[in-house]
Amino acid sequence: MSDNSEEQWKKIIGLGASSHRKSYYPELQEQIIELKRKNEELQAMNEELLATEEELHQNYSELQQRERELMENRARFQEVLENSIVAFFKRNYQKDTYEYVSPAITGITGYTPEETKEFTVEDTYARIHPDDLVSIKKNLQDILHKGGGKGVDEFRFRHKGGKELWIKEIYCIVVDQAGDLLYSIGSIQDITEHKSVELIAKKAQEKLVYLNNVTIQESLNANYALTGYFELLKELNTDDSLLPYLDPIHSLIEKTGDILQYAKSYQDLGSKNPAWHSLSIVMLNAISHLDLSYLSREMKLDELECYADPLLEYAFFTILENVVLHSRKATHLSLRYRENDDSLSLIIEDNGVGIPAEVKDQIFEKSYARERGMGLFLVREILSLTEISITENGTPGNGARFEIRIPSSGYRFTSSD
Repeated sequence: MSDNSEEQWKKIIGLGASSHRKSYYPELQEQIIELKRKNEELQAMNEELLATEEELHQNYSELQQRERELMENRARFQEVLENSIVAFFKRNYQKDTYEYVSPAITGITGYTPEETKEFTVEDTYARIHPDDLVSIKKNLQDILHKGGGKGVDEFRFRHKGGKELWIKEIYCIVVDQAGDLLYSIGSIQDITEHKSVELIAKKAQEKLVYLNNVTIQESLNANYALTGYFELLKELNTDDSLLPYLDPIHSLIEKTGDILQYAKSYQDLGSKNPAWHSLSIVMLNAISHLDLSYLSREMKLDELECYADPLLEYAFFTILENVVLHSRKATHLSLRYRENDDSLSLIIEDNGVGIPAEVKDQIFEKSYARERGMGLFLVREILSLTEISITENGTPGNGARFEIRIPSSGYRFTSSD
């Protein structure tokens, strides 16, 4: 409002300089000022509301976009579930039913998702081969003992049509604070064809092992006979000029025999499936083949089990044999374990002279084995089949220290009850 306009306004309402009524309305000017202030506040609030409306409109547009993206992702995920050869599930153990089973289950077991949802645990067990139930239940108890976690089972399952098929189930068990089962989520896959190929390969492997056994045994027999003939030749020899040649021949015969013995051990490597072994029993069996009576022993292995090749006992025997053969002045042998964040270390330690620093990295290598024997090379190969590693990290002069590192999936503790 201009100065002239405001002056005219004051005259009209009796507040102008020439007005005779301005002394009667002093509070009117204050009311006008208050009205102008409130008008400004209303204008500010209106601008704020307009800005809020714009922000809400923008947020609503973003929400609509995210909703469309969510629906598209859900449709893609549903398409994957419906066309996958792997069935996914969620089992509620409190209600003893499946909360969700994907459509792929019909192609695998013959049962529809609706039929499968009605299966109780006992209904499912009734369709599994009895010989496989033992390991399934044991794996479940092991996971519960750890407070939940992941597991893998392979088992024979009776199809709705009556045929038998092999199933691979990968799952995760969730428990409550009391350790009781809540639910599991996982996947189911038909591995019947894979098992058939595996069976054929196993039979071929068995035949190959048999052929190798026959070949190696016949070669060893020939080597024994050659040793006998050599000793007879040495006794009957009267020509001194032949003596310088006899010792090298004898060395070659012995070396050939050693190579055949190691070949016999090595060809058994991986020929049988890995299994769970009680380390206390394996160690005691290994020790029983050696004279360790001169050593004081400390063994703290509790109820520890290890998943390894059946040649595990041979591996520990070889390590302990090295103590006997090379740990001069040793008087004590220690066998213990230490749990790490993602593994377990099994430690075999003596207080002998130890292993020189310059050969620590070589004793497990094939090149070193050719010169000194195949023992520790074979040990490393046996352990590596199940992702177990071995190192020697003792202090030279204070004794040898073999540390065998077992991955978290390769060890467990069992109850003695």
